[in-house]
Amino acid sequence: MGLEIVSFNIQNIFDEGGVIDNLGIDNVVAISKTAQIAKAEAERDVKIAQAQANKEANDAQMNSEKAIAEKALLDAGIPEDVIKAGTKAIQKSINPTQMGLLYQFMAAEAYLKFVLKRRDYKYIVSTGNAAKPMIAVDVNDLDRDENLLNTPE
Repeated sequence: MGLEIVSFNIQNIFDEGGVIDNLGIDNVVAISKTAQIAKAEAERDVKIAQAQANKEANDAQMNSEKAIAEKALLDAGIPEDVIKAGTKAIQKSINPTQMGLLYQFMAAEAYLKFVLKRRDYKYIVSTGNAAKPMIAVDVNDLDRDENLLNTPE
């Protein structure tokens, strides 16, 4: 009648060639790669959402400014078809006391044109920002190789 306890505890295993350590490296690398891809995709999604929100805010602002200017002209008695015809038609049909309304309308149109032009420019800048990491040279590389800047290819 006795109690027998069998316990087995391995505290450290090593081998000369590092085979045991290398057994899990492919899984570690795959997990790290998957995590980096997921992080990059999440950051991309956040940037896309922010850009979309900024675009919608700009659209709302430029449309509201133009709508306010158009409403002010309508309230001043300028017919809607004249307003839709543009600045020159409005200029012909207003009196000198209403010039402030015309200037407000012209400023809203100029802002609208600027935003639309800037929106196109933004894509050029974002493409440049995406290409920077691909073409950028690390400062440490320049420190290691003093001829890197002066070497024609």
